[in-house]
Amino acid sequence: MPDRIIINSTGCGNYSNKTAGSSFFIQVKNSLYQFEADEGISSVINKSKLDINSIRSIFISHLHPDHIVGLFVELQSMHLAERIEALELYVPGEGITQLESFLDMLYLFKEKMQFKLVVKPIDVGLFFDDDDLSVTAIGNSHLNKNARLIDENDRSNKCQSYSFKIECGDKRVYYSGDIASIDELTGKLDNIDIVISELSHVEPLEVIDLCVERGVEKLIFIHFMEDITFDPDTVLGNSRKRDSIDIHLAHEGMVISI
Repeated sequence: MPDRIIINSTGCGNYSNKTAGSSFFIQVKNSLYQFEADEGISSVINKSKLDINSIRSIFISHLHPDHIVGLFVELQSMHLAERIEALELYVPGEGITQLESFLDMLYLFKEKMQFKLVVKPIDVGLFFDDDDLSVTAIGNSHLNKNARLIDENDRSNKCQSYSFKIECGDKRVYYSGDIASIDELTGKLDNIDIVISELSHVEPLEVIDLCVERGVEKLIFIHFMEDITFDPDTVLGNSRKRDSIDIHLAHEGMVISI
């Protein structure tokens, strides 16, 4: 089976009849690498007939609820499915202690589950590399607007939020995560084949312009409001840009070859 991107959901955290967050898999051979764990991800996995036990690793870009809240039912589902293969979970280091305490509060004790759950911090730079896929974290400023409240109330949060460069065979994928502005993509897309970009904090045309400038082959928009009216064909019309890049507005169940 060719390597591929599988879109699970496309929302952005606001209440929706369809989804409350975004997540996707990169499938390499028979292994699934999961990015984000939004609300309802276990139901989407079940509906799509994917094997929850084939998920090798999970990567969480930051700790907003729409990116991690589905993790807990997902872990319970793996337990009930009698998973035995170890699972690596990568999250911003600022939340590991609280995350592990929350798992205990939910009675998802590590000792109770039949599989080994290994929780690891994400560090800037190359932090994951196995035989099939590697992931490099690039810090972004998506959470920095919270810095004043953190300082004033002596909280321990560190505003850790990441974009990911994912290498799979001879292809490179750049996932924006949630970013503060288009500036956080500028200078990051050299030699990138596929960009997966959020649409909650950037304008589609500015992302398209940047991707065309850097020679990106495919652009996938994710993380947007349910009633979005953006249509790639309408926006681009018959312009030269339309012929130079393959643009997709993601939807649940979309599969794109890498």
